Amino acid sequence: MTDDIVTTANVPITGTIPVEQEFEAMFVRHRDTVLRYLRAHTPDDDDALDLVATTFERAWMALQGPGLPEPPLPWLLRVARNASIDRHRRRTGQRRLLETLRLRPQPAAPPAETEALGHDPDGHFRLLLVGLPEAQRDALALRFGADLAIRDVAAQLGRSEAATQQLISRGLSRLRELHHDTD
Repeated sequence: MTDDIVTTANVPITGTIPVEQEFEAMFVRHRDTVLRYLRAHTPDDDDALDLVATTFERAWMALQGPGLPEPPLPWLLRVARNASIDRHRRRTGQRRLLETLRLRPQPAAPPAETEALGHDPDGHFRLLLVGLPEAQRDALALRFGADLAIRDVAAQLGRSEAATQQLISRGLSRLRELHHDTD
């Protein structure tokens, strides 16, 4: 008897297949969603790409051991969120040290690829997201960055669908206010 294998672009993602193939299929299937989610949580694309690598590195390690839960996307988004929080904490500590030493880091210029693609070239949207409470930022990042349905966002956040919809609505209202304040 053979295992039923679900495929995406003829790449098996479950069943009795080698770990390398399982990882590759998972990566191909979920990398763009994880990247969109992380772009909403990071100041630039370089950070988002670094965190995507960290997320999938942890997924690779999990596949070597007990494996990943099914479906893997909520787990990947949680790992991505935690990696983003860890990076923010490290950078906050580094900034405090630099301020204590009276050294000021120079802001990095946006990468040419970001400007060429026209994806938030001045980082305005990301700066506005930083001004939101964490719960609203997470809800918006999951809904629009990771392109999840409201029920999936609610499940990821551990809230009801109604509470999640209200959180998203309030976040969007606050973004509008912040955007109008900067014009």
